[in-house]
Amino acid sequence: MHFNIIFIINVLSSFINYGKCTFSDKQSSFHDNKFAPIFNSGKCYYINIKGKLLNNEKYDNCEDFSDGVAAVKKGNLCGYINNNGKNLTKYEYDKCEEFAYGFAVVHRNKYCSYIDMKGKLIIGLKFNKCDDFYGGFAKVFVKNRCGYLNKKGKIVIKPTYDVCHSFKDDKAIVRYNNKYGIIDKNGKAYISFTYDKIKILENNFAIISTNNKCSYIDLESKKIYGKFNKCSEFNEGKAIVTIAKKCSYIDYKGKIIQPLIFDKCTDFSEGFAAVYSGNKCKYINKEGKIVFNSKYDSCIGFKQKKAIVGIGEFYYIINRKGKKVINQKFTSEPEYNHNIVIGRITNKAIEANGEEDIFLLYKNNIKIKKYELLYFSNDSYEEKSNFMIFYYLNRKCRLLNINSMMLSDEYNECRLEPFLPNFANVKIKDKWIIIDKNGKCL
Repeated sequence: MHFNIIFIINVLSSFINYGKCTFSDKQSSFHDNKFAPIFNSGKCYYINIKGKLLNNEKYDNCEDFSDGVAAVKKGNLCGYINNNGKNLTKYEYDKCEEFAYGFAVVHRNKYCSYIDMKGKLIIGLKFNKCDDFYGGFAKVFVKNRCGYLNKKGKIVIKPTYDVCHSFKDDKAIVRYNNKYGIIDKNGKAYISFTYDKIKILENNFAIISTNNKCSYIDLESKKIYGKFNKCSEFNEGKAIVTIAKKCSYIDYKGKIIQPLIFDKCTDFSEGFAAVYSGNKCKYINKEGKIVFNSKYDSCIGFKQKKAIVGIGEFYYIINRKGKKVINQKFTSEPEYNHNIVIGRITNKAIEANGEEDIFLLYKNNIKIKKYELLYFSNDSYEEKSNFMIFYYLNRKCRLLNINSMMLSDEYNECRLEPFLPNFANVKIKDKWIIIDKNGKCL
């Protein structure tokens, strides 16, 4: 493999003894920050972040922990265990779903119901479909009709509707006879069944639509604002509205902050939004004023007081005053998170000549390393993770610890651990292992 790194780096591979690792046939994850399922030869079990066994049991299937409980299967039936490794229920169900808000859906003989955190059924298995609890109620279905169940196992709104949405702020969207309305927690109509579509938003607002036109309604006062071709959700107190392909923003009082003059509007982020006129873009504040006079070919929303802009075929990172944070032009959108920036500075025809692209890595706006890589995935860095993933021409990957700036060994696949920032999943040949920030495996 053509591979070149300018500057001296530390490689963690010499510290890893793979013979002591816990290998798994599938990728594992530490849900609840405590236990991860390990799969081998058709069986599975759980380990903690120190690699210790939860119990001595082996199961035919292991689901992730949620609310301190996990669904497990033995033979053709499933049940639940707690995070002490003890059985919460018997193995008596055909399907066991994940716990959410203190309850889990269980299935037997084509019917479903709910168990609580003690493993007890709150009502008999009598429904054709069961959704998770949300807002204090769960949607339940009998044949093709839906209604609502409370946490005591009582049907509080009979299954009479065509479509049911989850409760939010003691209100739920339902459809009856192909028209949408909103009901309260007692099942009484709060907004009449006259709309083609309704979407409840934050701050007690909703979007109501009929005859291809949309408006906003304050669910407290029931006052309706505007009539538009397109209505978006509110973001930082502003929502994008469109009439005849021109857009602007509306606030919670129904005020348009600028006339509908823009060709494209993007959501507000950290107080600024990118707007386009023709093929050029700029940033405005929440009063609708231009924040700096520069115009760009592309504008990405602000994050951590920085934004990515495109000028011609190059990309730059700017601050909230429109000044370049790094005096470097990139040939594709760079990635950044807090004090780390990585971006491509060449754009070679990889497939044609087999060459790798050159990426620059910055820390605290100072260039510290140059890498020749195939690519750096847009999805390979999560904000809470302490790792970045590099992919090379041979399709192998390495993990970079962004604190120590140390590179891991080379792996077949790399995945960030979504719940624990100091861990990652890596694949060696056809097996997965979990490693920590120092490259040590469990």
